[in-house]
Amino acid sequence: MTGIRVTLAITVCAALLLAACTRVATPTPTPTPITGESPIINAVVYEWSVDPNPIDIPLGKTVTLIVENRGVVEHDLSIEGLSAEVFGASKGDLPGPGQPPYPTTLQSSGVHVTGLHIRVAPREKVWVRFVASVPGEYTIVCPLPGHKEAGLLRTAIVR
Repeated sequence: MTGIRVTLAITVCAALLLAACTRVATPTPTPTPITGESPIINAVVYEWSVDPNPIDIPLGKTVTLIVENRGVVEHDLSIEGLSAEVFGASKGDLPGPGQPPYPTTLQSSGVHVTGLHIRVAPREKVWVRFVASVPGEYTIVCPLPGHKEAGLLRTAIVR
């Protein structure tokens, strides 16, 4: 009987040790690379306007929005209330085919946002890749003091 207890105790201890040492692997989300299949929307910011107006964003599709500031002052573009999943963003031109994974300096991959905010320095391009999840009309505004009043107020339509 004592031998059975010792064997049982060793078995229980081994099972507990094995359970404590076993790590459950959780999958790491992989950023979606930018491909030629993703629609590209180009928006150009001048001092007090954004072209095109409105900006059409397809509902439920991955798009890449490239914002180019051709002005001489910094602008912050906010698409107020836009519900989207952001997969990547960076400054500069889009990486070409075969280049290493795309840096995410403005947003992390797989981040859900309500309201998309993009800061663009003078003579700079910024791109963001996202999927809009709720249809509707959204206000695009530059929240910097005086910019909205000077005319930096536009519309984005998700459909």
